[in-house]
Amino acid sequence: MSCFLRARLAAVTGPDGRIYALGGYRGNRSTKSPPLATVEAYSPATNTWQTLASMAKPRESFGAVVGVDGRIYVIGGLTGSGVAYPSRVALASVEAYTPATNTWQTLSPMSAPRARLVAAAGPDVEMSAIGGQVSAYDLHELGLVEGYTP
Repeated sequence: MSCFLRARLAAVTGPDGRIYALGGYRGNRSTKSPPLATVEAYSPATNTWQTLASMAKPRESFGAVVGVDGRIYVIGGLTGSGVAYPSRVALASVEAYTPATNTWQTLSPMSAPRARLVAAAGPDVEMSAIGGQVSAYDLHELGLVEGYTP
């Protein structure tokens, strides 16, 4: 992983035992970068980081979860080309990463864009996107739970 500060990323432990660091941004509050599409995996067995295929959409403040199918899902978040929050827009997009092939697939989106949400997987095939906000500035949290079946 790079020596830069990285914030508002998501992390999951993959089915292969590696820890995946997904998206976010680099820098600090005053010198942050636009959102990242970067994906890196840490292998505890070898104490090494590996750069992997990037997500289709750069994002920060999003949910991530490992599905029962072994894929890593990224859900919603904020994207934009600028560094200031006025340029950040919420995403409804969902992507799935397959560790065995190092590939991403864009899936059906959520019903509405949202960021700062939590993702969880159930014991069956359904995952949930829980809560969040509709924009970078919206201070009202959503009391919304949306089920997702890949």
